[in-house]
Amino acid sequence: MASRRGRRSRDDYMEAVVPLVRADMWRLKDELAFIDHPGVKVLASQFKSETWPLGLALYALIAGAVADVYAGACAGHSRHAQRTAEFLHLWYDEQQTVSSIAAGMHLSRSHVAKAIQRPAVLLVAQRFLALAQQTDPAAQSDGLRQVLSTRRRQESRANPTNYAGFRCSEPL
Repeated sequence: MASRRGRRSRDDYMEAVVPLVRADMWRLKDELAFIDHPGVKVLASQFKSETWPLGLALYALIAGAVADVYAGACAGHSRHAQRTAEFLHLWYDEQQTVSSIAAGMHLSRSHVAKAIQRPAVLLVAQRFLALAQQTDPAAQSDGLRQVLSTRRRQESRANPTNYAGFRCSEPL
């Protein structure tokens, strides 16, 4: 892909998202492939006072995409949908390895990697790209709204002027 010229295809973007799904902030802060996407720009501008606004924007979009795919899988009644939901929870939220997930599901590691992980991560990548193309991604995603709401709550708890829901009258 590095030697190709011209605009990237949707498949190229999908493949660029896949390694970012569980990437840490250190990796995301320098990821410029999605900087021109409207949803990334909007979220990065919301985080402009933060240290790494691009990394936070990408992290929020990925977490929102995972939450949306997870919710969709939970709503599904097939065995594959339930396995996808279980896998995403254990792999993304709990940060477990594919091997430990496979052992817990009583499946082979290769089956989990090929039949569950790859399709699940591709669904997350598709959802990420759909959100990244939106001018108001939070309006299109319950998962992203939840991620942003959780972040705001964490910030207000970390702010020394807020304590137990009360606002200090004098700034510290």
